[in-house]
Amino acid sequence: MSEREGCGAPLSLKVFISSPGDVTEERTIARSVLRELEKELQFQGRVMLQEISWDDPDRPAAMEANLSFQRAIDKGLPMPSQCDVVVVILWSRLGSEIKDEAHGRPGGGQYTGTEWEFHDAARAADCTGLPKLWVYRRRMAVSYLPGDSERAEKRGQEDLVETFFAGPVKSFHWHAPPPGLAAESTGHRGDKPFDKLLSGHLREYVWQRLQGGVHAHPTVGTANPQAVWPAGRSPFRGLEPFTAEYAPVFRGRDAEVADLLNDVAAKPFVAILGLSGSGKSSLVYAGLFPALAAGQVPGSDDWRMVSFKPGELSGGPMESLASALVAAFPARGWRTGTLTARLRAAPDEIGTVVADALGGARRLVL
Repeated sequence: MSEREGCGAPLSLKVFISSPGDVTEERTIARSVLRELEKELQFQGRVMLQEISWDDPDRPAAMEANLSFQRAIDKGLPMPSQCDVVVVILWSRLGSEIKDEAHGRPGGGQYTGTEWEFHDAARAADCTGLPKLWVYRRRMAVSYLPGDSERAEKRGQEDLVETFFAGPVKSFHWHAPPPGLAAESTGHRGDKPFDKLLSGHLREYVWQRLQGGVHAHPTVGTANPQAVWPAGRSPFRGLEPFTAEYAPVFRGRDAEVADLLNDVAAKPFVAILGLSGSGKSSLVYAGLFPALAAGQVPGSDDWRMVSFKPGELSGGPMESLASALVAAFPARGWRTGTLTARLRAAPDEIGTVVADALGGARRLVL
């Protein structure tokens, strides 16, 4: 699924974007995220992210007039199951039914285009672990104008969306409405912007792919005076945390990073405590992780680093942990649902799971 033409060739990943027509803002944001991620300092020249979508402005799919819309997409583009990542975006619609026999539901009726693409990706992911299938859902109320002649059809689409999330979708990510939309408040003020969610998930996955293959993990750390920062890009983060891409300009915490390296080398559990906004995340992602990747603890350049947020997925901490482990160790053939159930039933199994995945004397930094 990815292309590697040689030891020095960049890692090429195909990212399929699937959605109905009511989330055009998110589609635009998604392609912007792909372009910006390639430009990040640690990925420049090492990663190529190829957008796969029927409306890609740079490579639009040829739509053959004698074929249905979905069959033309299937013929003109790689299938979702042939890609590395499939991004499904939903809000108020599931889409129109595909009017041909090739896209019928097993139990009767017809798939919509987005449904078909989801199931094609899901079948492959269940068998091989790829593609990574991420579903994002805009949290925004749907409003209707008085006398709207399409109100019944819109209500029907909302019902289809709810049925879809109650059925085949096992976990998903809520996201806030894109900027500029006049959305009714639905609570959940902590929902993250779509671009932050997608860029974070993609960045973590790209790092894992670089780590696990012939491509070396980025070896940038806090003590890197030769780092060149791109012209015109501000190195100041304001209230946002420093992430791995900002490691070359992460300064002033050398003593804390050194203490943390000593603790991580000697202890199985290290807690970093501090007030909100005091720099805990920056210390880990822009200080500790790059230093470990650079081998500043003997052998740490061969350690595996996996991060997750306990409340990130709808299934809670165990599902978030299981999802991160499945992504980090694709060769194990784990499935998120099965591993989640195993960890929930016996939380102390995490040690066995990690030992099974790592083998030898390598360590996992979680």
